[in-house]
Amino acid sequence: RAITAVDTLTVNYLGQVYPDGTVFDESYSKKKPVSFPLSGVIEGWKQGLLGKKVGSRVVLTIPSELGYGSAGKGAAIPPDSDLIFVIDILEAKAS
Repeated sequence: RAITAVDTLTVNYLGQVYPDGTVFDESYSKKKPVSFPLSGVIEGWKQGLLGKKVGSRVVLTIPSELGYGSAGKGAAIPPDSDLIFVIDILEAKAS
């Protein structure tokens, strides 16, 4: 099934700052996938995951303006950082 804009997703993921590869967050080692509505994530995830299939592994390269922009996010993601995510789509449910 393809992901739609109104779905709630369950995924495992790893996020890195590009180009240095610093991992700022991931769910694999916690052995606990995360769930969220697609409407509640950064624009790069919305655009990159829409239409993808459950069971897929997706690699997203997200420019700063579709991520956290000039604000960054805490100490882990500096302002104007491009990001790379590896995302395993485990489940999608209509919200």
